[in-house]
Amino acid sequence: MENRCWWCQKITKLTGEHFLKKTDTKDLFHEMFFSKGKNVDLIRYSGETFQIQGPNSQRLKLVPNLCAKCNGARSQSSDKSYTHFINSFKKLKNEFLDSNSIDFTKIYVGNWQIQKRNLYKYILKHACCRMSENQIVIPNAIVDFLDDRTDNCSFKIFFVSKLYDEFLMSHDIPSSYKSHLGILESPNKDPSYVVGWFTVFGLSLKYVVDLKHIKRFNNDLQASKSYLTKIDYSDFNFTREKKEGEEAKLFAELMTSLEYFPFKYENKLELYNLLINRKSS
Repeated sequence: MENRCWWCQKITKLTGEHFLKKTDTKDLFHEMFFSKGKNVDLIRYSGETFQIQGPNSQRLKLVPNLCAKCNGARSQSSDKSYTHFINSFKKLKNEFLDSNSIDFTKIYVGNWQIQKRNLYKYILKHACCRMSENQIVIPNAIVDFLDDRTDNCSFKIFFVSKLYDEFLMSHDIPSSYKSHLGILESPNKDPSYVVGWFTVFGLSLKYVVDLKHIKRFNNDLQASKSYLTKIDYSDFNFTREKKEGEEAKLFAELMTSLEYFPFKYENKLELYNLLINRKSS
């Protein structure tokens, strides 16, 4: 398998994008969790739990498919916009929950249009790394969007608040999640849409990418506010038989059920079809 960067197409040594940024890892698990001789074992990765030794752990990275330049200088502005977004969201979370919307003029003071675009580029970069993992060719329109050459890129971003995270944090259980990548195929079996998300600090950043420009989604880049969905867990029910020595597996199953609720994990297609057809703002 050749080491070709999906972004610049150069054949070179590749690096892995963090699915959970180092800054988020440090905030979630705190430096004391990484003290000598103590590992963190509460990260969830597509329904799996495992141990990490610190924020630089290779287990926190996706499959290497970006060159160092594209994973560094080329995407630095979008990385910074994401970090600023997460830090501001944590401070303004209650206000946004009350209004059912994220106000980007309060997240990014002054140049919110540019910063929001950079945030979306960060999310799309994550999506592209996931697609590359699954041997999906990245459409030229997405690369052009990432390089600020066009706005003609068909995708949707959704912001979803999952309040179960507050319960976990109140019991000193840090929480993060990376979904499986959903691939919807056309009748001739070509990938048509990809759907996925990652969750950090109780906020899911969900994406739907139209690979064939079938829907031509409105990506709401010019909107100063984006809708914030709140998941109601009042009807959530999780019943499993607890077996000795399988606590980690049970915890992973619980988190996956919480992440996909109100849909069952087995009914992913229903969830994906809903996301494709719903409004984002």
